[in-house]
Amino acid sequence: MPPVPAEPHSEIATRLSIRLAIVFAISGFCTLILLPWPSVLSIPLVLVVNLFALWFTVHYAFAALDELLEAKLATLDRRARSGEEKP
Repeated sequence: MPPVPAEPHSEIATRLSIRLAIVFAISGFCTLILLPWPSVLSIPLVLVVNLFALWFTVHYAFAALDELLEAKLATLDRRARSGEEKP
């Protein structure tokens, strides 16, 4: 018996969670490194780090939404080809 594939939405959510955890860990580490030494450049550098973190967060979230939509459309297309009714 072939293995049952995991549902695509759970795989996508897991990948998104891992990516966001990495982004937050890196941005938190960079902020921790930059803030202990208050200087003229530390605040703008922290803002730049947080801007990159925000950009990556939005990028990964919309990529996950796109993958979820593609998986849903593929499921609907497969059902339409096989002639199944709505669930």
